[in-house]
Amino acid sequence: WLGHSFDQSQATGQWQVPLALRVDLDNTEDVTVDGAIHFQNNTLNIFPQLPPIEQLSGTLVFSESGAQAQQIKGQWFDGPLLLQQQIGAANQFLLLHGRAQARALNQAFHSILPAEALQGELVYQVELGLDKHKRFQLKAQSHLQGLAVHLPAPLAKTKAQSRTLRVEWKPLKAQQNQLQIYLGDDVVAVFESSASIPQGFVRGAVGWNQDQFALPATGLVLDLASAELDLEPWLNWLGPLWQQAGTSSFQWPTLERLRLKADKVTGFAQQWQHLTFTLQAQPKNKWRADVSASQIAGTVWWTPARTSTGSALIQADLQRFYWQPAPTTQEEVRMKEFDLRLPDIQLKVSDLRWGRRQLGMLKVQGSASDQDSTRWQVTDLSLTTPHGTVQATGNWILAGAQRGLYVDAYLESQNMGHWLRQLDWPDNLTHGELQAQATLQWRHLPWRHTAKDIQAEFKVFLQRGRISAVHSRAAKLLEFLSLQSLSRIARLDLDVRGVLQEGFPFNEIQGIAVLKEERLKTKDLRIVSPVGVIVLEGETDLQAELVDAQVVVVPNVDMSGAAIAAGIALNPVVGLSAFLTQWVLKVPLAKAMTTHYHIFGPWDSIQIEELKIKEPETAF
Repeated sequence: WLGHSFDQSQATGQWQVPLALRVDLDNTEDVTVDGAIHFQNNTLNIFPQLPPIEQLSGTLVFSESGAQAQQIKGQWFDGPLLLQQQIGAANQFLLLHGRAQARALNQAFHSILPAEALQGELVYQVELGLDKHKRFQLKAQSHLQGLAVHLPAPLAKTKAQSRTLRVEWKPLKAQQNQLQIYLGDDVVAVFESSASIPQGFVRGAVGWNQDQFALPATGLVLDLASAELDLEPWLNWLGPLWQQAGTSSFQWPTLERLRLKADKVTGFAQQWQHLTFTLQAQPKNKWRADVSASQIAGTVWWTPARTSTGSALIQADLQRFYWQPAPTTQEEVRMKEFDLRLPDIQLKVSDLRWGRRQLGMLKVQGSASDQDSTRWQVTDLSLTTPHGTVQATGNWILAGAQRGLYVDAYLESQNMGHWLRQLDWPDNLTHGELQAQATLQWRHLPWRHTAKDIQAEFKVFLQRGRISAVHSRAAKLLEFLSLQSLSRIARLDLDVRGVLQEGFPFNEIQGIAVLKEERLKTKDLRIVSPVGVIVLEGETDLQAELVDAQVVVVPNVDMSGAAIAAGIALNPVVGLSAFLTQWVLKVPLAKAMTTHYHIFGPWDSIQIEELKIKEPETAF
């Protein structure tokens, strides 16, 4: 009459079992039984997946048609248990009343719960019995009051809160069973088992705030909706479980579809507004993800590796991706250490933005190295806008002391002023045609975000533009140096202030800038303008906002100044000293007009000191 429902149950200890057995010898199948089991501090394990009931006492009276519990008591989940009523006929149930301690629940379910996920205790009630077709079923219920749950929303609750948890195990047709779990009014999970999978489920569905709920034909479906959701606690909890999924003997249904809708989602250091995310299994083990939010929209495809040594492929086509940097007062942002291995990637973002900066169209193509799995090759990276382009190639080293991003880049713009305005640096530059080469090293990316890990070298050639006088410290400094130098000249009728009225114009700017440990050092930086020629060499501390440099200014007031301007535009000059010796000191008038400055101090209050130009030493 139990339908083999307790075939896997086990018990230990000594029992007293008085038994009366009557058998009709003319019909051996006609048997009547009267007996009892007297428990004396025994241990009974009803379900192998759960801890045993200990310190069992009381009596179970049984016959060929059923059983009745008489004051059976014990300890289960470190709390008292009372077993009453009877089982055997249809719609009869054994009734369990008990109290469970959180420490025992944490230990029993340690494979799926984080450490100390539960605190306190709970009171529960369980019914074990037979349905109208005399098939085994189970019903359990608890209001969870007294139990604190430290899990992500919507599972989290305090000890004082009351929230009904209902669990039902009921039979279906042909050796199929269904597990139903209800938490409050908004969370439901349904799983079905089959004789084909004795330890696991063949299909299932989980819903959160869903009006309609249906099981898929196969696999697992997750359908979730919420006003707000924080992803990080879920990822911290489910990430390790996902990695351990293949090591468990219990078989869960394979994920077929995930759909998430939320007004606000927090995750990956961002807030995503009005998010809809769908993940769908495709033929040949492929996956498709569709995402739509105020900050992101597009489709991502994932193709698994064809061989054990091959790489998976991610293809992404995003219409928009607006990344909002999280404000932080920390000098350095560190992430938890983790092993990073990247698949092959083909990425396109039609509209990429960083805060208010419109970066344009991004294309990235990269692949894992065949020889070194810790090296990811950036075969093509480009940023394209109507006003400028960036092309780059390089490597991303994912392990070891030299881990980080290493790229070589080429930048070009026909109107640098418009490009800077698009990058949210308005009114710093007007016009300007740019050609630049750069090498970039960003150590420990993405594990550590600190400016000290960034090293770069830029070779810049910028021509035909104007630096704004209103919003640029550089323009004000260049204007001041030029006017200071021109004040040494007797011809004060020159209309220099008119030239500088709308900023500092230049014919060309070229030179080398090196960034290392938050210090920017310029080498052979030359500015040729209608006002004159300026050569600058020195460094600035970006963290402390301090500058220490030397500047040579040659006013362009006669043919000698014009000749120098034309000459250095066509010929390389190595450093400030070479400029003085090879050009200025060879032209007497230029020598007389040239001014040598030392500029130093905070950016907001730069000090300027005029230096004497020294004659080069003559070798004998």
